[in-house]
Amino acid sequence: MGCEAFKTEKDLIEQNGEMVCPDHLKKPDRISEKNWFFKLSNYQDKLKELYTNNPDFVVPETRFNEVKSFVNGGLIDFSVSRESNKF
Repeated sequence: MGCEAFKTEKDLIEQNGEMVCPDHLKKPDRISEKNWFFKLSNYQDKLKELYTNNPDFVVPETRFNEVKSFVNGGLIDFSVSRESNKF
């Protein structure tokens, strides 16, 4: 059994002509299920504006630079639910 983490196509790596999970080197199972997503990408521009207008928002400055770099790298939406557990 793998990690059961959500992986996008760009998260996978090629091994012996197949796209596999980089953590377990196994081909992932494709499933379809209904999920609720948090639209983090909707907040990217507002967060950039907040950080520009409030340079002391996060301290120390090194952590502030990490936060800005993370946001500038592009925020992606993520699932906050699962339709069912298969344990």
